[in-house]
Amino acid sequence: GVINRGALEAAFQSGLPPGAWTRLDIAQAIRFDGYLVAVTLRGDQVRSLFQRGRGLQGQPGALFFAGVERRGSGVVVNGRPLVDGEDYQVVTSDFLAGGGDGHAEFRSGRRQGDLDAGIRQSLIDYLMANWSASPEDFRGARGTRIWKASWAMTGSFVRNFINEAVDRYRTQGEQAAFLSGVTAVAWSGKMSGAAGYEVGRNVARLEARFDFGQLGRGLRDLAKSSDQIDVAATYRYRTAGVADPLLSAGFLTAFTPQAGAGGRPFQVRGNAGVQRQVGGGLTVRFSGRVQRDLSFEANDVGTEVGVDYRRRLKSGVSYISRVRTFLGLTDRRVTSFESYNTLAVPLVGLLHLTVQGNLYTYRADRVRAGVVEGTALRTDLNVGFTYGVNWKWY
Repeated sequence: GVINRGALEAAFQSGLPPGAWTRLDIAQAIRFDGYLVAVTLRGDQVRSLFQRGRGLQGQPGALFFAGVERRGSGVVVNGRPLVDGEDYQVVTSDFLAGGGDGHAEFRSGRRQGDLDAGIRQSLIDYLMANWSASPEDFRGARGTRIWKASWAMTGSFVRNFINEAVDRYRTQGEQAAFLSGVTAVAWSGKMSGAAGYEVGRNVARLEARFDFGQLGRGLRDLAKSSDQIDVAATYRYRTAGVADPLLSAGFLTAFTPQAGAGGRPFQVRGNAGVQRQVGGGLTVRFSGRVQRDLSFEANDVGTEVGVDYRRRLKSGVSYISRVRTFLGLTDRRVTSFESYNTLAVPLVGLLHLTVQGNLYTYRADRVRAGVVEGTALRTDLNVGFTYGVNWKWY
């Protein structure tokens, strides 16, 4: 909930009487009795309002928030860190919803509708039901359990490039996740989904991604199919300290065997480490990783460093980058680098034009049949359309 100081100026000037309040007291305290409006704002818009509203202390345009507060160097919403790219349901006055006092973020948000409730009467109804309006009572009434889910479908044309070392690895039976396909033009379909649950400081998330498509040397010979299944579950304990500890487990496989690669790839992995949100949409993760290639019967133990970056522009265009590096520390030296970069341009409703560029490198000093020279390299350029939805409920 957000309200401006100007609406409560009379209360600041004369104060509110101790003890019981009358309707007249409330009418005098709330000078402008507007009506309530529900608006959906992104996290970065809430953050901008919060920072500007606090900077206007003592002025009519200063903002007061219910459920949003500063904690340490960050901002939290009902005890959870504010996420710039996440949607938040905000209730405010019709004056602020129209961009009053220069708070234009409300106008750029999605107005969900008028609540058919005046500000004064809403406060009266709350007091009659609860007999108190102290901050302690409000904090005790907050919901702490949150479910989140998302689903997206992408169709795109792909241009792949794969170097000669990839073929050498595949003929030796090495089953790295991205050692598939050929240098080709392709069409690709991708479906991804995620579900998350948060209670207090505990955050759990399950993600699944399915890729499928046809490959060919040109647009007229698209025949060979490729596919991939990637599932991961993560648990994170949110702290107020330097970094959040986390545990994750996942597996990677395909619907069909890879030709010339010794059968169906199947890899299971586990991670234990820490994660820190640096700010500005940047998150850094460091963990130990154990992975087992079930088709190759090989174990790799090492360290993984991950970096996630998200940026949303005022125009609605968003940029997402994910980088993962793995360094094997066991006798079988494995080094891999994965980079996923996506630019999404909103078109109509939930439909986006997406441009994605991916880069993969892989090197192992020992495989099934001995030593393989060179570093495997694969690049993908995807141009297509994505339709996706996000949900959050309490």
